[in-house]
Amino acid sequence: MQLRNSSSRYGWISIFMHWGVALAVFGLFALGLWMVGLDYYSTWRKDAPELHKSIGLVLLAVNGATSAVALYQSATPRTCKL
Repeated sequence: MQLRNSSSRYGWISIFMHWGVALAVFGLFALGLWMVGLDYYSTWRKDAPELHKSIGLVLLAVNGATSAVALYQSATPRTCKL
């Protein structure tokens, strides 16, 4: 399999980014559900939301990189000028 996208298949970069984002979204969902059950005296009460925000910001950056790669590697010509 090739590294970049072709007209018939996605490349390894796109596949890796897709599954990485999917795992991060499910992880953030699980972390959010776990945080709801924390009591006031838990040691994770202040650290877990910070971890959740950090992972969310990394996910936002990866999403931007995915969009940039999709624009760079598009197999079909774009119809509008950016």
